[in-house]
Amino acid sequence: MTPGATNNGTLPAVVVFINELMADNLGTLADPADAKFEDWFEIHNPGTNLVSLAGYFLTDALTNKSKFQIPPGYAIPPGGYLLVWADDEANQNNGSRPDLHVNFSLSKSGDGIGLFTPDGIQVDAVIFNTQTTDVSLGRFPDASASLYSMTNPTPRAANFYPLPNTPPMSAPLLDQTILEGTLLAFTATATDTNLPAQQLTFSFDAAPTNATIDAATGNFIWETSEVDGGNGYLITIRVTDNGTPALSATRSFTVNVIESNTPPALIPITGRNVDEGSNVTFTVAATDPDVPEQNLSFHLDANAPTGASIDAVTGVFSWTPTSAQAPGVFQITIRTRDDGAPALEDSTVVAITVNQAGTEPLRFHSLAASNGVVRLPWNSVQGHTYRLEYKNTLDETSWTPLGADILANATGMFVTDDIGTNAQRIYRVLLVQ
Repeated sequence: MTPGATNNGTLPAVVVFINELMADNLGTLADPADAKFEDWFEIHNPGTNLVSLAGYFLTDALTNKSKFQIPPGYAIPPGGYLLVWADDEANQNNGSRPDLHVNFSLSKSGDGIGLFTPDGIQVDAVIFNTQTTDVSLGRFPDASASLYSMTNPTPRAANFYPLPNTPPMSAPLLDQTILEGTLLAFTATATDTNLPAQQLTFSFDAAPTNATIDAATGNFIWETSEVDGGNGYLITIRVTDNGTPALSATRSFTVNVIESNTPPALIPITGRNVDEGSNVTFTVAATDPDVPEQNLSFHLDANAPTGASIDAVTGVFSWTPTSAQAPGVFQITIRTRDDGAPALEDSTVVAITVNQAGTEPLRFHSLAASNGVVRLPWNSVQGHTYRLEYKNTLDETSWTPLGADILANATGMFVTDDIGTNAQRIYRVLLVQ
């Protein structure tokens, strides 16, 4: 109906296809109406809406477009099929049976089938040559332009034709340039032209030992390391289908891994004690994680005490402090530098305590205890900082500070400690600075 507009008797356009036919059916499919083996063809609706064919015309002579008009009640559901018996027995159409019967038959020696709108517009047509008994002619895949002779007819169902296996097609892979220590990750892709598409599996023909690829998804992951730098790697990815026989295709690409400099690391240095006029020497060591290792050199900061030196190649430190430098605690910064581009370095600080010659060694003297209170005197140097620590047994692994660090304002200092009920307590005094 067209209320408020000009009436139009033209039926809406439909998209359906004459999808399969058999022009010499001797034993493939029996007509449910009379149990006879007769010619047939099917019409396929590939769309998503119900298609009614009532009022449309079918013919086996394309010059006679209105040979058989489809009666009401014949529709094809989305993705469905209508089987048409070309048995010249249109009187067998019955609302209780879904198949359609037309008033013409097909010729094994060659014929045509056409579907037309009520106003004579061609919806679809198939012209065929000589046919083989019990072999159908069908579009594959459904609704496509290609027609195949099918020894496995599929009336009222999707057509199937066993096409020969073809190899998958891998997408191109681009060469890569990355820094060592970085992650390279991407997804290799491939397509398969077979219908239905085959299952594809990914693998390596050539790859670094720690690279991985997911067989099902093609996800490639390679975490490069220091040892990979400065090298080029040819990687070949193979994709294989599960056809018979299984076929495969490969793609190769190159990954150039660029060296990147990593800073060296100094091995920690313990503090030293030395008397004025005596020499203190030790060897500084460092490691370099680069492969191959870089050449390392050793240096002292500009604030190093006068007379201190370090061999740039061997890392041997040497210093004989003078009387003018005693007493004192010197925080000396030592650096190691590689010859990479850019050059990188590491640094550490070593504390060297210089004692005045002839002064009494740092120690407690004249300890006294009364009523659980211990008096702890020690020989000190004015202007230096000291730390007192204790533990209750020799088996204890750590010392506990006895109050805050003390800045000496005299040549002799002392503190007191209430040991309470402890049967014993072990003390020590440290020169901090």
